Amino acid sequence: MRGPAKYLKQGAAFLAALIALCLLAGGCSASAAAPSAGFAGFSIEQVYVNVPELDVFVTAQDENGQPLDPAMVQAAGVELYLGEEKIPTGNIALASEPICYILVLDNSTAVQPEDFRVFRAALRNLVKSKGERDQIMLYTTAGGPARLLAATDDASAALRALEEVEQTPGTVDVAALVETVYTDVHNDYQSLAPRKCLYLCTDAVQMMANPALLAGLSGNAVDRLNMAVTAFAITQEDGALSALAGLTGGRVVTADRRDMPAEMRSHWQALGQVLECKTEVDLDAYGERLDTLTVAVPGLGSAVQDETSVYMGHRLTRPAVEKAVLTGRDTLTLTFNQAVSNADSARRFVLSSDDVWGWRPAIRSVVLSGDGMTATLTLQPLYNGRYNLRLREVASRLTPANISDNTAVTTFTVTGSPPDSLFYWQRFRVPVLVLGALLLALAGRSLWQRRRDRAAEQQAEAEHLLDAADETADTLPARWLTLYVRTRRSVAETRWTGRVRGSLIVGTDPAQCDLCIEDHRARPQHCILWVEADRVLVQALEGAIVHVGDQRIGDAHVLQNNDVIKLGRTTMRVVL
Repeated sequence: MRGPAKYLKQGAAFLAALIALCLLAGGCSASAAAPSAGFAGFSIEQVYVNVPELDVFVTAQDENGQPLDPAMVQAAGVELYLGEEKIPTGNIALASEPICYILVLDNSTAVQPEDFRVFRAALRNLVKSKGERDQIMLYTTAGGPARLLAATDDASAALRALEEVEQTPGTVDVAALVETVYTDVHNDYQSLAPRKCLYLCTDAVQMMANPALLAGLSGNAVDRLNMAVTAFAITQEDGALSALAGLTGGRVVTADRRDMPAEMRSHWQALGQVLECKTEVDLDAYGERLDTLTVAVPGLGSAVQDETSVYMGHRLTRPAVEKAVLTGRDTLTLTFNQAVSNADSARRFVLSSDDVWGWRPAIRSVVLSGDGMTATLTLQPLYNGRYNLRLREVASRLTPANISDNTAVTTFTVTGSPPDSLFYWQRFRVPVLVLGALLLALAGRSLWQRRRDRAAEQQAEAEHLLDAADETADTLPARWLTLYVRTRRSVAETRWTGRVRGSLIVGTDPAQCDLCIEDHRARPQHCILWVEADRVLVQALEGAIVHVGDQRIGDAHVLQNNDVIKLGRTTMRVVL
């Protein structure tokens, strides 16, 4: 059985050599235009477009293969062209955007179990060492490409998915793999990290026996992915595979089983040396089309440039609520259209009833999920009706500058919770409290007024008593008189008692009257009461209207005990 296997391996090597000759012909023409000195390696790694945002990730290395300083690259005069239009370059710096690692693990039984375990262990190390915002996607190849894990920054979920991968029969279909990854990236573009790279893990036997794999890696099949693509192959000897690896533009990396983990680690660490040109394009650039993006350094010659095709059909979508589900009366679960970063505070949400009251239920707590796609709000219990929810400057996790539209409204309806006493209190408490405060103020003012009037009456009564003390000096008739005064504004009668000598003038002018009343319908001097022998008489002054009981009086009228005198809106009950 060793003889046929040997010939099969030789045939595969011969076929791979033919592919190498074809690739070599293309590689020679490409090498004719080598970059100028100082930029030995200069190429576009990826273009991230999400109109108006546009990020270009490039690699720039010197003759020794060392990364160039961003300041040196910017000083060289980098220019960007979208089609024929020159666009601003923006600042050039080391790329700091999160990375989406698209891991493709060849799990076919043709891969030796030891090689499979080496790759799985290396990928576990990658997951453990990734950045906090970096994402992982996981695919397998046996039996056709299959996505086992959608993009997530949850390292625990990625490690569990890796552990569940088992070897099954099958081969690597590059065209189908590219189509699957392209479709997934296109559909989930808004939720994926701006930078993306694809790592394919296989072995030398698979690659030598599958010339279409090498052809796909070196051709246009993977170019449409618009990302860095690297195939890692474990081999025990250097030979034709190593030569072919060089002709794929560095997309194939070979190493033995012992050195492969370190080789893979050096590649993902090298991603930290990529430069980024972050800029913006006009909103008019958005459209369902492919444009050519060119990065050039004219000052160093026309050879120092690279170009790629970019799809302009992606437009920046602001964070928004796609769905709101109420559980019970006080738990609201929100699903966002993309991962968000700062929606873990109640101040990021504005909730109000969609009625004339505009009631705002209190948001007691907010819990944001680990992937940033959902938030659970604990609320004050809600009642039947429609409610409006607005976001307040909620930022995308992938692009913090992408802020939610604060005017966008998500509406949901609550049923099964009829109004109760608390419902009405929550809506009417403000006017009720205002009205209560007003009534208290009026009652306090009335009490203060009554106390002031009583103090004035007591002072006047004391003055009368003092005046009556000196009876020897006064020859006028005098007697004690008690009047119970009630105005329209007063609730109860006010008692006035004094010793009347001669006469008592009643009116509104305190300077001209002995007894002053507050009544805008009474005159300054309205009536006079005087003592004559053992009688007390009353008479209107200057045509004023005075009633005793129900009878209007004109001339002097003799008062009887408990007679009621009416003047304006004031009554005085006389007690003799």
